[in-house]
Amino acid sequence: MFARENYEFKSIKIKTLLISLDLWEVIWTEFEELESIENWSIAQVRVLKDRRGRNDGALRLIRRGVADPIFPKVVWAIQVKQAWKILKQECAGDVKVRVVKLQGFRKEFENLKLKLNENESVKEFCIRLIELINQMRISDEEIHDRKIIDKVQMRKKKFDVIVVVEETKDLSKLTIEGLINTLKSFDKTGTTV
Repeated sequence: MFARENYEFKSIKIKTLLISLDLWEVIWTEFEELESIENWSIAQVRVLKDRRGRNDGALRLIRRGVADPIFPKVVWAIQVKQAWKILKQECAGDVKVRVVKLQGFRKEFENLKLKLNENESVKEFCIRLIELINQMRISDEEIHDRKIIDKVQMRKKKFDVIVVVEETKDLSKLTIEGLINTLKSFDKTGTTV
């Protein structure tokens, strides 16, 4: 259900559903309802009916997927584009709110090393790191694997395994998934951060 919490993740789920049903582009297109189509060709009428049907299908999915407190906001939207805009405003907040959220994520990423304690396992650190990276990427932050790997490398004194990774892997080709899998494999041997 679409609610104010976790909007970013829920919007991705709805987007994925709409894409799978070939309805996503309807969100970005608007069509004008006409009172009379008497001078239209059969092809033009078919295109209009197809647009209406796709709009109504996507709108139905969005209405079914919103929580009760938000439903009254989207119930009167005639076009799915309007409903999507309302949802984004209601759940994600305005641009200023999203910018502040992203700044918070950036600060948390930069200070990540300060939050670690001596008892946190590599696996726990990786889970926390992945969750933060996902939040940043969902907030439209472009964060490359190299920057993440560099961040983990800064933990060299706490991650004895990083020295092994640096010696055995080509860091210029290493992905964040590859690094995390390597770290987790060492974590199984009892290594802690």
